[in-house]
Amino acid sequence: ALTYLKAGISMLETSELFSTEHYDMSLRLYTSTAEAELINANMSEVEAAVAVISNGAFCFLDRVPSLVFLIISYATQGEMTKAISTGFDALAKLGISFPPSA
Repeated sequence: ALTYLKAGISMLETSELFSTEHYDMSLRLYTSTAEAELINANMSEVEAAVAVISNGAFCFLDRVPSLVFLIISYATQGEMTKAISTGFDALAKLGISFPPSA
């Protein structure tokens, strides 16, 4: 699957990525790539795909699925502080807050 996703991404010109005409396809390709990289334990590639989505996404809600993969990636690597921080940051942007810990 990863090979096909990367082939799809390579067919888009840099100027076409996340353009209005190719937005949905770009978002789906990169979100699916982040998931496939996570499944293949390529954690740095998960971060790279999420970074592309973060830079190109029109709204925060479009970033949420990729952020879930990033959080799982951090947790898998034992980076629980980063996982929790990323999760809390995402929830805060969605209007959900938690009281500070004691």
